[in-house]
Amino acid sequence: MEQRYSLSKEERLRGTKNIQKLFENGQSILQYPIRVVYLSLNEGNNVGPKVLFSVPKRRFKKAHDRNLLRRRMKEAFRQHKILLQGNAEASQKALFVAFTYIANEPVAFKQIENAMQALLLRLNQCVHVDNELSCE
Repeated sequence: MEQRYSLSKEERLRGTKNIQKLFENGQSILQYPIRVVYLSLNEGNNVGPKVLFSVPKRRFKKAHDRNLLRRRMKEAFRQHKILLQGNAEASQKALFVAFTYIANEPVAFKQIENAMQALLLRLNQCVHVDNELSCE
């Protein structure tokens, strides 16, 4: 099977109800400079991970700074999403994931990429263990 390194519209988390459900019921993992909130659901139609990327306006007042950091997180996820996808598709569960930038200053792409890799590996371990949410 050919690996697709894109981030399509179907892979994005959209909708106020879904986002609200994620932040109300989700669990979080922290790997500086990114925090992840995730929620696994038993919905057959939404198979695979749906992601959201956020950079707070409170920490970065200028839109071009927020856009730069959001682009860096998206690119790091896009390159390493295979670490997460296989397990999610095999278990037939929907996975909602929000990546939030938590540092107070912009960091290099390499640091974001390393954090994203570590988070995706930890998230893969936390989700879909015996078809239940558990992370240690």
